[in-house]
Amino acid sequence: MTALSAQRQIAEFAATAPQGWGVEAGAASVRRALLDTLAVSVAGARTTAARGAIGYVETAGGNGSAQPWLASRRCAVDAAAMIDAVMAHALDYDDVTPAWRGHPSAVMFPALFALGAHADATGDDVVQAYLIGFEAGALLGQALAGRHYEKGWHATATIGVIAAAVAGSRLIGLSAAATSDAIGLALAQAGGIQAAFASDAKPVQVGFAAAGAVRACLLAANGVGASDAMLDGAKGFVEIYAGGWSNREALSRLGVDPPQIVFARIEAKLHPICYAAHRAIEAALWLREHKRIDVGAITAIDIEGSPGAHTPLLRTLPSDAQAATFSVEYGVACALLDGAVTLRSFDAARFARAEIDRLMRACRVSETVSPSSLRRAVVRITLRDGRVHERAVTRAADGEPDPKVLMTKVVDCLDSVGVADESEALRALCTEGLTARVATLLDSGPIARIRERLSADHVH
Repeated sequence: MTALSAQRQIAEFAATAPQGWGVEAGAASVRRALLDTLAVSVAGARTTAARGAIGYVETAGGNGSAQPWLASRRCAVDAAAMIDAVMAHALDYDDVTPAWRGHPSAVMFPALFALGAHADATGDDVVQAYLIGFEAGALLGQALAGRHYEKGWHATATIGVIAAAVAGSRLIGLSAAATSDAIGLALAQAGGIQAAFASDAKPVQVGFAAAGAVRACLLAANGVGASDAMLDGAKGFVEIYAGGWSNREALSRLGVDPPQIVFARIEAKLHPICYAAHRAIEAALWLREHKRIDVGAITAIDIEGSPGAHTPLLRTLPSDAQAATFSVEYGVACALLDGAVTLRSFDAARFARAEIDRLMRACRVSETVSPSSLRRAVVRITLRDGRVHERAVTRAADGEPDPKVLMTKVVDCLDSVGVADESEALRALCTEGLTARVATLLDSGPIARIRERLSADHVH
């Protein structure tokens, strides 16, 4: 018997996993991820990237029946997914997973909401489909073992479009053969490079991925085919984008309980800055709190990371507040000076402070081999009197936070655009209201109210 291609193996899992697979162990994580994603999307609604995506769809004549989360005008199904994904990723505040070094929810939820409304699915159907897509994306990421990311690809977009196509295929009920076609059609659109980081192109790449997944699923549903060898055949995705498998056997765990979401985790970001800076920020916050450091007396700040830890970050000091979302120097400087890194940290006026500039210029960033295999950051502060204070952090204080901590983030996100009074309703929707149809979730309740208020405030 001929062994199944990896593409067909993933497709068979997506199409045949029993209803309810992974829900008991993973549904709560998915609901938290949805709350986090909607909140950061609200905060991202006023960004240049979000406004530009909406304007692009309007200029391109994007008529249709699909309702984006926060844009008032209806449009085509793939365009709705693109707009929502750009908003979700615009601030780089959305969740991450180490499994494929990317942001799963910013791609999958926009695609699934757009397809779910089109297919008359429920919110609970979206949760099930997300679990299936996350499983495929996590194990594919493990099978590539970082080689794909090291080549400079933006894994959120490239692996994300595959995971979202798998999830979308499950949501609209495609057969295994059609799901394989959808994966192939998603691969035909896979793109996104790390050179786009710290620019509007980064969230736009994620928007392309969400839209691409929608197109792939709908094309496959309409009979458009693709080779089963596009993922790991000769000259396929794995060969071209990763130089070959590192651990092909990882895919043998597809569908094995408990689901990958339990192990690989969806980690909520507690600071609105690139995740690669979070450990250093946590170390700086600890030093500020426990050593009562006089910031004015700092003469040097050494920031050490484990090998590869700073790959997504800027190599030079940021030139503006947007670029600062990819600067470990800026994150550490804000942590030391303000005691927090929040959305307001990236206001132009705060970025322009002379003391922030001085602290950033005092930073020396390096990568060193750590005593263990764990990723870690060390922040070492030298004071004018010669004293040195040091803190090492092996894991950032992110992960799946206490509900109260997550709600603090949700309130901050909604407050940034003046709709904090909808925070509790949004929480209730994501944790208790997903039995409703996706179309209902979009047309009534907190999502619709927030959209109307943003539209009235000239956010299209």
